[in-house]
Amino acid sequence: MKIDRRGFVRLAAAAASAVAGSAVNGFKAAGGTTARLIDVHHHVFPEPLASVLRTYWPANSLPGLDRSMQELSAGGTSFAMMSYPNYDILSFDKARLSGLIHETNSAAKDLIRPNLQRYGLFASLPLPFVDSALEEITYCYDKLETDGILLLSSYNDKWLGDASFAPVLDELNRRKAVVFVHPAASTCCRGLVPGLSDSVIEYETDTARTLASLLFSGTAERCPDIRFIFSHAGGSMPSLIERFTTATQPSPAVAKNIPKGALAYLRAFHYDTAQAVNPTALGALLRIVEPSQVLFGTDFPYRHAPDQVAALRGLHLPATTLTAILAGNAERLIPRSAAGR
Repeated sequence: MKIDRRGFVRLAAAAASAVAGSAVNGFKAAGGTTARLIDVHHHVFPEPLASVLRTYWPANSLPGLDRSMQELSAGGTSFAMMSYPNYDILSFDKARLSGLIHETNSAAKDLIRPNLQRYGLFASLPLPFVDSALEEITYCYDKLETDGILLLSSYNDKWLGDASFAPVLDELNRRKAVVFVHPAASTCCRGLVPGLSDSVIEYETDTARTLASLLFSGTAERCPDIRFIFSHAGGSMPSLIERFTTATQPSPAVAKNIPKGALAYLRAFHYDTAQAVNPTALGALLRIVEPSQVLFGTDFPYRHAPDQVAALRGLHLPATTLTAILAGNAERLIPRSAAGR
């Protein structure tokens, strides 16, 4: 479904009204029945990682399982994909980072094991250390039976299409992995606006950078079996779409790396709605990709399911599209998210 220009004015007013109004507890489908709600962008921090990140983050930003389960119950969320971004520890040496990520992944699985009908896991990797990351992929899939992998958009000023990461991407492609890409602020571009969190601008920009890196390095062409999910409706990518589609003009050498054209790769990726449930961000994305590629995400603890569902309903999407975004697309991409149906 594509949204026309006239529709943007109507959607803007509707979305604003929905967000301002009362929140909903879950999603009411046609006929008054309660539909399933799957959150693919939901942060829970197991204690090994949380104990380290408390040095960098306020406690409110590091929810544990109890707080998460309260959130799921209060918001009517059926299933959540647990993830724990770790960009503030990339300066750790190889042994410390690899050990911490391994311990955290194990602890996350221990949290999930009694709650398999409520949670899935996007396990983390100790990048930029490629050999350790490859070992952790084997552990996560063969021992923990993870549902997918979390990658950051960049690691120490290297984006995901960087040649140094090729062995990791190739292994994830071999495993047909679901890969959730969470933004980071690359070291080149932190603190550029004094007093402003890097998340306001740099997270969305870094997502666009890593999308460009994957496309124009040829990684997306080489690794077609990775099922990528990009946060926040693709970040600033939609506003750069003309640049992406005409990139071969100023840089003809990249043409061989995107033989299908940039749009074909962008339309094959998936995107979540976290912090993008508004007619500007989500509306722009839906002009580029089909609704089948869009998944519901809250960015808990920073956003909450009732408000996000209310805003989505305010966009007046077709009922089938809304139901697909809220759960159906995730169930297709991550089969275990249908647990408890």
